[in-house]
Amino acid sequence: MPTLALDYRLPGVDWLFSVPSGNPLQNPGPLVPVFEQLLGELRARRLPKALQLTLHLPASECAAGIVVALHDGWKRVVNSRLQEQQLRLQELRLTRRRFLLKGLTVLASCLALGAWLGEADSGFERTLAESLIIGGWVAVWVPLERILYSGWPLTKEQAILRCLLGCDLRIVADKPVF
Repeated sequence: MPTLALDYRLPGVDWLFSVPSGNPLQNPGPLVPVFEQLLGELRARRLPKALQLTLHLPASECAAGIVVALHDGWKRVVNSRLQEQQLRLQELRLTRRRFLLKGLTVLASCLALGAWLGEADSGFERTLAESLIIGGWVAVWVPLERILYSGWPLTKEQAILRCLLGCDLRIVADKPVF
């Protein structure tokens, strides 16, 4: 996908990163900040190579300094989210290792106990040995699932945030939205 162009109309500058009032009866604008709407839209798509984002603000709020302030605020928010995602990924890597170590310990114990019980002549002991072997593999299931699948949403979120950090952000004066 080459360049993706998205346009958002904001009732005011405050609506970019927060909603002035969460009460739908008190404000006529969106109930979710525009930044969160944008994240949601990009989560549901393939990431574009380039993103052109146009924010339409009321003309009364488009002073000369607001454009620079919005660009700076945009970079600060995206960088902050990137750091947060990086910390989550590091935490996930640590918990993956812990879970894997515990799972492998249980697996090794179950395999050893199952091998010892498997040499018995009793049908009950052989059944117990087979159950222990199956239980040991089940104990490794969650760590393997975390290793294989749990990092994907975090890395996709990082890719989205990097795309937002490098996007072509345009602020356009517009007539009032609501």
